[in-house]
Amino acid sequence: MPTETGFPKSRTPIVSASLDQANFRAIPGCPVLHGGATFYRCRNLFSPSPALRLIIKESRIKAVIDLRVEKEIASFPDDLSFLEENGILYKNCPIHDILHCGNTEVLSEDLFLDYQDILLGHTEEVRSVFQALAFLSKPVLFHCNAGKDRTGVIALLLEDLLGVDRQGKRQDYEKTERNRWAMRKGGLPDHSKNLPDVFLHATGETIEKTMALLERLGGAKTYLLSTGVAEAELENIKRGE
Repeated sequence: MPTETGFPKSRTPIVSASLDQANFRAIPGCPVLHGGATFYRCRNLFSPSPALRLIIKESRIKAVIDLRVEKEIASFPDDLSFLEENGILYKNCPIHDILHCGNTEVLSEDLFLDYQDILLGHTEEVRSVFQALAFLSKPVLFHCNAGKDRTGVIALLLEDLLGVDRQGKRQDYEKTERNRWAMRKGGLPDHSKNLPDVFLHATGETIEKTMALLERLGGAKTYLLSTGVAEAELENIKRGE
């Protein structure tokens, strides 16, 4: 029986630790396809470990959505040869948030303000991501650099759309905090070395504020419809088609 990461429970602790370094996991509440999840999240795919390569193959990933911007991709590109060899489509849907593309001083050491900027200031980019999630062959894996911020916001929207409860959404977000040191140990290319330490964490307070904002916006379905995502596209996502 697959676990939340897609690996059977018989997998060794060494493999599980390697997947923690990749911040890899299935999106809770997503439809099941061929015995596995339809949507996954992780860190970038620059020099993926053997364990990550294996789980991507075993999860039958058909498409990868890269949420990073051009300068990040130029420095640490996904392993396109690996993707191509395994028939996996690569699609770039960049999100130009403040943390990675703006003046971080305006965030006042509050990471929630970056997530707020994504939801309120980058609706066209969010729409592009969800249209890709709707129409790409499943399963789909999406990621940014660490799989924490842009990935976290997209995951939150997806989970809310799929009916995951508040606790489930918070627990999924906070897994990145638990994986943070494993990712560093695993050599994650870090674009955040000069940022205040607060921006490197994935705390309950940050996701609680973001969930409250999403509730004020009417929830994921209302919000995504307002960005221009069609209701039929949302239904595709919910069915995993």
